[in-house]
Amino acid sequence: MISDSQSLSLPRNVQLPRVTFRRPTEIHAADVWELIAKCPQLDRNSLYCELLLSSDFADTRVAAERAGAVVGWLSAYRRPSDPSTLLIAISPIVRSINPAGIPAGLPINVQMRKQR
Repeated sequence: MISDSQSLSLPRNVQLPRVTFRRPTEIHAADVWELIAKCPQLDRNSLYCELLLSSDFADTRVAAERAGAVVGWLSAYRRPSDPSTLLIAISPIVRSINPAGIPAGLPINVQMRKQR
């Protein structure tokens, strides 16, 4: 778990060329569903569930995109009784894109968002 009081940063030598971290929308659902399918150790939700997670629960989700394709995904849970704590549930990443920095960038992105 990551707490708001912890400092998170990427190492100075890590560069993320052409990778964009963004709050997902419903247009990301199918790409996320396919990314999770490539990770057999993860439980796969229905496409409809990914649609809901990518829209209604986007505050604790992050999509990493490169050249318009989703290459990383973070799904997390912020506890209502302690919103300063973030539980990271899953974080699949496409290995073939040389993901240096993406595993650290995903939680940093969601942690930097203002809590509602």
